Amino acid sequence: MGSDELAERVRLRALAFESIYRLSAWTPFGAKYIHDDQGTLSGGGSIPFLNRRLRSCLGHWLRQYGVRSCLDIGCGDARWQAMVRGMGTDVHYQGIDISQAALLRAAGRPDNVNLSFIQHDPVLGLPRPTHSTSTETWDLALSQDVLQHLADRDILQLVHSLHVFGVRLVAATHHTPWSNESVSARPVLPEAFELRQPSAPNYEGRSLDLAGSWIAVLHSSSHGHWSNVLNIWPGARLVARVRASSGKSSLLRQWPAHLDAQ
Repeated sequence: MGSDELAERVRLRALAFESIYRLSAWTPFGAKYIHDDQGTLSGGGSIPFLNRRLRSCLGHWLRQYGVRSCLDIGCGDARWQAMVRGMGTDVHYQGIDISQAALLRAAGRPDNVNLSFIQHDPVLGLPRPTHSTSTETWDLALSQDVLQHLADRDILQLVHSLHVFGVRLVAATHHTPWSNESVSARPVLPEAFELRQPSAPNYEGRSLDLAGSWIAVLHSSSHGHWSNVLNIWPGARLVARVRASSGKSSLLRQWPAHLDAQ
């Protein structure tokens, strides 16, 4: 991809998301939620009562893995991040987003006084931690319901940046559309569609606090390759550790083969 083409893709993406926030296109369940204590323009997954399980998992991971810095990729208007235990106090937090309108809302929230935000497109690379006690890289990269908005090649570029940058842990959730349960129809077979993460199981949860997402945490080995994949599904009671194949493309081996060549 040439530099001019990349710049144009980034420009168009920024315009699209700026319009989404300025027009309140993702306002969930009606405008009444904009101004109350659940208010967000970042979509249903950012409403606090819908992501309780996610916040609980993140708070647990921060303590379990000794996380001291977190880069939130596509933070939106950051309605819920300060509600994660330790975020912004024990853990240096920086949110990045391509929408200036979203970041203005994020920075204007009183609860976010200990969080920092910058306008940035992650496809262009990752910013380094700015806190005085931070290391040269991030302990945790967080991406909540963002990957589905990116083209395949942009996702691969982001994964490459995470690897090269030496990010220790990655947590990503992926939006799963809710089915229309008022319509009687045969089940749709998932193998007919390309999933962003083929190893993720079919998720049938409908509970509000599960929010229909999968979460994957990736550990980087001492050799600089992704060596362990820890899959945690919101409805699961037991965390399963899965050994991935060795090599720099271990994360992508389950993807369609043509993506590895891009």
